[in-house]
Amino acid sequence: MDIERKNFDTAIKIDPDGTIEAIVSVFANRDRGAEVVKHGAFTKSIARKLPKGVWSHDWTQPVAKTLEAKELAPGDPLLPAEISALGGLYVKGQFNLETEAGRDAYSNIKFGIIDEFSIGYKVVADKHDEKSDVRELHEVELYEWSPVLVGMNDATRLLSIKGENALPAMRLADHSEAVLATCNEFATRIKSLRDLRAKESRDIGDANKTRVTACIDGMRGVIGELEALTVVPVAKAADADVRRVHAEILKTLSASQGVG
Repeated sequence: MDIERKNFDTAIKIDPDGTIEAIVSVFANRDRGAEVVKHGAFTKSIARKLPKGVWSHDWTQPVAKTLEAKELAPGDPLLPAEISALGGLYVKGQFNLETEAGRDAYSNIKFGIIDEFSIGYKVVADKHDEKSDVRELHEVELYEWSPVLVGMNDATRLLSIKGENALPAMRLADHSEAVLATCNEFATRIKSLRDLRAKESRDIGDANKTRVTACIDGMRGVIGELEALTVVPVAKAADADVRRVHAEILKTLSASQGVG
């Protein structure tokens, strides 16, 4: 089963009992991966079964159940003003605060460290728009939504946060897991692009080849930094080192976003 993932800087409402409301997908908006989710893409899937909430696409860490999921048409009052004209997928979920993973995920969202979401899905029907050179997703099987560090689509926005307690800063483990999830998602997207071009017998072009080469060189540099970090004594391996490496990875991924 080929699972694809798509990130979003989401609109979130948070309640003290672990319940959140979020816009986890935006319609009619080209994302950084040169894809557009069409209105109606999730209708059949969520009618059959609601998706699960998992941490950074790690299916071994389920963190929330979905209480409600529905597509919002343009102009729906639940949509924030910035995307009111586009529409999106609304999810109401409740984190399992009786588990460490559920508490950590909820805490990071409530504290404001994590304010983006991603979806895990399988494409059922899509179309390549030759004029705009985008991949249109007309129908998908939605399996999960995930709190993540980096979003693919910057059109969505945070709605509001409700909470009472200050929460701890992000741990080294959280950075590492978030970076790994980002890299895995990037790899999935690259495979999708490769398969699409192979199917259509299309070359990526010289400009994109240059971007890919730069991305490869950047990744090699990051790998070297990570390897160097592993030889530092645990007592000296500060979170700042991981954040620096994470920033380098995001910079590399950002430089390659034109591939599409």
